[in-house]
Order: sequence, then C-alpha cells, then structure tokens
Amino acid sequence: MDSGITAIEMFQRRTISGLEIRNAEISNLELQIKAIKAEQKKLKELESTLAHLLNALGNQLWCESFILLNSDRRIDSHLNSFDPLSGEVIDLVRQEVASNSEIAISELPSTLPKALEQNGFNLDTESKFPNFKIQNGLIQIEIDRKKREAEIVVRNARKYKISADISKITEAVEYETNRLNEEFDIQQLIGQIVETIAKLRAAKNIDGDASVSLEELRLQLGEAVIPREIFAIRLSNIQKKFPQVFNLEHTRDEKSGLLLPGNSFYVGRISLN
Repeated sequence: MDSGITAIEMFQRRTISGLEIRNAEISNLELQIKAIKAEQKKLKELESTLAHLLNALGNQLWCESFILLNSDRRIDSHLNSFDPLSGEVIDLVRQEVASNSEIAISELPSTLPKALEQNGFNLDTESKFPNFKIQNGLIQIEIDRKKREAEIVVRNARKYKISADISKITEAVEYETNRLNEEFDIQQLIGQIVETIAKLRAAKNIDGDASVSLEELRLQLGEAVIPREIFAIRLSNIQKKFPQVFNLEHTRDEKSGLLLPGNSFYVGRISLN
C-alpha cells in the first residue's frame, strides 16, 4: 500500500471506481432491455398484422389483403427469418392477391350497386365509378383503384379510408346510415334549441330577435354534443315537419355552416320565427 494513502482513502477510491463500473454496466443493460422491448413491441404489431392478413386471405378480402401485403414489408424479413423459402411463397401470394384485387375492383361498377341494393341502399342516379353517392350525396364512396381503397365521406363530417372490398363498403354504409338516422325526440330537441338560443342571447347581451351561430348552438346544446352531420339531419327534419318554428340564414362559410339534406346552400345562423 502506498504510504501516502490511508486504508480508508484506498477503500473510498476502489469503491467509487467499482460503482462507476457497475453503473456503466447497468446503463448498458438498460439500453439492451429498452432495445429488446422495442423489438418486442414491433413483433407484437407484426403478429397482429399477420393475423389480420390471414383473416383477410381466408375471407377472400382481396383489396384488404393487397393493402396489408404492401404496407408492411417487415412481413418478408420476419417470414424469411425462420423459413428461407417463404420469400418465394410471399411473392407468389402478392401476385395472386394483386390479380384478384384488380378483378374485384374492375367489377365494382356492377357488383357494388347490386350489393348495396341487397342491403337496402340505392345509389344516387349520378353515381358513376369511381365515385358513388347515397341519399343525395349524404354518404359518398370514392374508389382509389391503384391503392385498392375506398374513402367514405359523410357530409358535414368525417371521411376515412377502408379497403375497397364489397363487404367492407356495405358494412361502412350500413353503419353510417344507422348512425345518421338514429331515432330522436323531435319535440325535445326543439325545446332544447329554443332554450339554448335564449341562453346564447343572454350571454352575449344581444337583442331578443337576433340570430345566433348554429355551430355555437350545437356545441351548447344539451349534455352531449351532437355531431355536425347528425345535427344537420335532425335540423332538416325539424324544418320539414315544423317550418314555422325556426328561421335559418344562409352562409358562404362551409367550415362553420351546415349543408342540410336536399339543400344546395349552407346555413350558418338560426333564430325564432
């Protein structure tokens, strides 16, 4: 032992050095664990994709299968990791799926109207591939042949993409139709609108006959906010059955205004007649 260093000092130095080494080892292990967890998450996501793909292939959802096979190329490397011959197989599967999905897409002009009609939905007369409309354009279906996708567009609201398989499209149309046309108490809604108009006027200290913003009214109406697309339909129903109750003002602002079913113009404000 160095005569200039005491046993205590030597112990302190060696302990600190040892702890630094251990901390470095722990940090390295933590990085490895983090990397393993990230890889585990990727494998779980891939496992979900593969299960989805097997289901789509089993149900002959050719467009959905096409999308899955071309959206995640990790499928190839994953299969090759335990089966070197799987690469050739997956290429053949891609070719077959591409061919079948192209046939399915090309037949949509005749098969989609029939499928929708069988489910109780009729296309608008101006519908023509690749754009289809239902209930005077309330619901639109826009087909992207190259991507094998169908974009579902709901007036005054949202739009989203699904595979262009007939069963998926009809399911989406049925879901949206049921959602949009859900039964409601029309007298109760009229009462809520009248009450909310009064509250908005009072809050802004405006004249008792002045109109208020339809969007502000919708957001303040009742305990739960009614989605824009559903509110437009219900307001249209009120106007048809009780046209004398409310006065609706036109607007050019498509973002804040509502396009009621059957109208070619947007309405943005409401008042009592």
